[in-house]
Order: sequence, then structure tokens, then C-alpha cells
Amino acid sequence: MCLHLAKDESEVDLDILKTSALLHDIARAKEDKDDSGNIDHAILGAEMAENILKDFGYSNDKIEAVKHCIITHRFRSGNEPKIKEAKILFDADKLDVIGSIGIARSFMIAGQYGEKMFIKIIKKLISPISGKRKFQKIFEALNQLSLIGMNIGGGSDPEDSGERSALDYINKHFKSLSKIILFDVGANVGHYSILLKEIFGEKAEIHVFEPSAKTFQKLQLNVGGTAL
Repeated sequence: MCLHLAKDESEVDLDILKTSALLHDIARAKEDKDDSGNIDHAILGAEMAENILKDFGYSNDKIEAVKHCIITHRFRSGNEPKIKEAKILFDADKLDVIGSIGIARSFMIAGQYGEKMFIKIIKKLISPISGKRKFQKIFEALNQLSLIGMNIGGGSDPEDSGERSALDYINKHFKSLSKIILFDVGANVGHYSILLKEIFGEKAEIHVFEPSAKTFQKLQLNVGGTAL
């Protein structure tokens, strides 16, 4: 990817660029194993790269250039790439995240470290391909992946799916309301109706619908004493 981007650039030191690309994630394994969260693989990777390049006889100028590329390749580090090789590595590293696997990996890493995937960051990452017909299959697949991951529609208990998280978010968003009217259409035996009452409390007026007569009888037994 770096070499592809460098084709249209002038005065690029390919030795620095290639070396930086090969070594930029050298400390990733150490960061992954660090439960404290104190290791930044970009910073540590630059230090590790310096020792390696000294053994190979690289000049101090080239070592410093490679270190700069490695340190600045990480978006979250807040270190801005200054030289052309560092800018190319930075762009290549971000482009690597645009594919469907890369985006899924971003969510995985964010979850692993308890980080928030801010909407403005996501928009920035996907803006080059958003709204283009040929990429719609990617977003459709990601949507399906998120639904599967949250166990939406899996017929499971609410505690094992993403519905509870979604309802908690809605409750927080409309916390100032003194009354909220909710509809549970296709309520089955009432698990979600009971969850709605638990989350929204006394301010909720819940209307429950279930078309199956046999299932409706079970629904009445389950929610009959909850004063929905």
C-alpha cells in the first residue's frame, strides 16, 4: 500500500518508507499482551526499531526518520507526521482499515480496550467510500455482522442480546420525559414487555400485542401481575 501511494509522489526515500512499513507494528504483540494499557505500540515500536537498525548499520538520520514514521503512524497517539514518508505510512495505515475486515477489526480493538468509536471518526474513515453503489455490499455485510454480534432476532433472552443496551440508550436519551408510551408488537410470552417496564419504570405506558391466541395466554400469565 505504501509503495502504491508513493508512485505519485516525488522525492520519497523508499528505503525509509519500506523500513517503516515493515517495522511500524513491531510492538503490537507487546501492546496486545499488556493488561495495564500503558504500552503504546507506536512509541515502543520506534524504540525497538532503533536498536534493530543500529545493528544493520543505518545512519542516525535514517534511524530518526524511520522512528518518526513509526511514532506518527498511529491516529490515537496525537503525533502528527511531518515528513513525506511518515504521511504516506499514516495514510496507508488508515486505508488498511477501510475494508470490511478492517472496520470489523476496529470495532474489535475498540471493544478490547473499552474505547468509544466516535461517530465523527467513523465518518472520516469511511467517507471515501460512503454513498458509492459498488461499496454498498460492504455496509450491508457490516450491518448483518453487527446484528449477529448483538444477537438481535436470535429469539434469545433479552439479557443475551443487544436489545437491552439499545433500550438503556433510549431511556437515557429521553430521561427528561415524565411519560413515555411504548408498543411491544409481537410480544410473544412477554420477556421484552417485562424488560421495558424494568428499564422505563412508572413513567412508561406499555401497550402489548400478540396475535397468537395460545401464546397470548402465556403472555397474560407472565405480565398479568406487572401492571403494564
